[in-house]
Amino acid sequence: AAVSGQRFDVIVSNPPYLSEDDWAALQPEVAFEPRGALDGGADGLDIIRRLLAVVPDHLTDGGWLLMEIGAAQAVAVEDVARAAGFNTVTIRPDYAGLPRVLMARR
Repeated sequence: AAVSGQRFDVIVSNPPYLSEDDWAALQPEVAFEPRGALDGGADGLDIIRRLLAVVPDHLTDGGWLLMEIGAAQAVAVEDVARAAGFNTVTIRPDYAGLPRVLMARR
């Protein structure tokens, strides 16, 4: 609601994306974080699905969404992004070579 009616050239997000299994195996040095900042639901995609459903309405034509994802979520996130109407969908690796960043263009 805070950005209702507004459009942007770029939207960047680091949403909660840990699955229940990820949460259960969380390293102690991360466990102090508030659960809401990390917990993405059963498969880790609850918030990602919600974002991908509404972000296209807030991007200009040709606008980009850049979003951090879990390393095991690339295929599922690509599918959800394409279903949401993004024309270009790419997953980029982090410095460790793991698929960690969704780049999606409207």
